[in-house]
Amino acid sequence: MKNYYSNSWMKVVDLLGSNINKGLYEYDCNIRQEAGDNKIELPYSKGIFKSILDILKQKYLYIFLVIIIFFLLNKFNIVGLVTIFLLVLNLGSKLYHEISKEKELEILQNLNVSQVLVLREGIERLIEAEELVKGDIVYFRKKSLIAADIRIIESENLKVDERSVTGDKFLKEKYSMKIENEVSSIGEINNMLFRGSIVKEGSGKGIVVEVGNNTQLGKLIKIMNKSKDKKDIAIKNIEKIIFNIGLCLMLVQAILVSIFPGKLVYKNKYLLK
Repeated sequence: MKNYYSNSWMKVVDLLGSNINKGLYEYDCNIRQEAGDNKIELPYSKGIFKSILDILKQKYLYIFLVIIIFFLLNKFNIVGLVTIFLLVLNLGSKLYHEISKEKELEILQNLNVSQVLVLREGIERLIEAEELVKGDIVYFRKKSLIAADIRIIESENLKVDERSVTGDKFLKEKYSMKIENEVSSIGEINNMLFRGSIVKEGSGKGIVVEVGNNTQLGKLIKIMNKSKDKKDIAIKNIEKIIFNIGLCLMLVQAILVSIFPGKLVYKNKYLLK
């Protein structure tokens, strides 16, 4: 990220070739959109119902169901109940993870379809968030969802929730003055608004400095997607191991039951006394 925060807002407006009183002209916007739109590439959303179905289709579940039936039929009640508990716990955690992920994606998708009040050719107008370009002059007020990275020009009692970007759970007070000192994290940049933040109090005006995947949120999602791909591969490998273990257990149980059909039940009864 360029150090827009360390320059005065007037210099930033000049650097981005905009105009504080008129904003951008439409032909400028068309040219700038060719350089990159304001859409963030989000992971594919399967939907909650499809995600649940995919979990229930996993082969290892049915292998362990067969194992549980074998345990219960042969009076290994405690082992069978423990296996049921572990299976339900595993399913519950997976369902919770998938539902949470789908809800987060739903919130992120709103960033691509929200509307923003901008100044273009001297006229205030509502446009789709994905039409924003660098240099756009934008307005925001209470409950506004910030749709790009913005250098603040004017602010009045402005406080925002930016936990989706910085992870900070408290409201941040924002202002327009440039920051003289060096910052160690984006959480210290109080003269900018980051995409995905929500205005909780006050109002203001600013200039768009980054759009789309070049925003801080866009970069964060890109990193998360790479991390998720590695995590998915690891999970699939673990599930493959569990599946193979389940097959071995089922095979051993089947052999024991077939070789010692009566003795196994008798032995279990003896052990439970």
